[in-house]
Amino acid sequence: MRRLIATIVSVLLAGVAIANPFVSASDPHGILDFSRPPNALGPARLVVFDGTNVNAPLTRSSFWVAPGEHTMVIAASISSEDSIGFTPRRNRSSGSQEVTIVVEEGKRYKVGARLLDRKGNWEPVIWKVESITD
Repeated sequence: MRRLIATIVSVLLAGVAIANPFVSASDPHGILDFSRPPNALGPARLVVFDGTNVNAPLTRSSFWVAPGEHTMVIAASISSEDSIGFTPRRNRSSGSQEVTIVVEEGKRYKVGARLLDRKGNWEPVIWKVESITD
């Protein structure tokens, strides 16, 4: 019976490790930073990372990730004042975009959303890359 419980716990812990796409600060990593961008850009939010939904509090803006190529889905926070004819339906259909990023160890990538027109169209941008090892 103890052996069965130990096996179940091991499987569950392995599942938790697989479900979390992020690494700790002690592992080799880069940082995806979704904190407030400059005024010319809008805020963005990480929704999916490498196929895993990101269930982080709204206050979390930084994510430690392993170096390498990653796919992420980003949502933009574009207000109705920024676009003409902006409706909630339009926001749902164009509110997120999938992008690929190559993360280098020791780098912080600041991510935001650039409004392309007055219709609510936008694109995700990396507006600054800085070293975190200095």
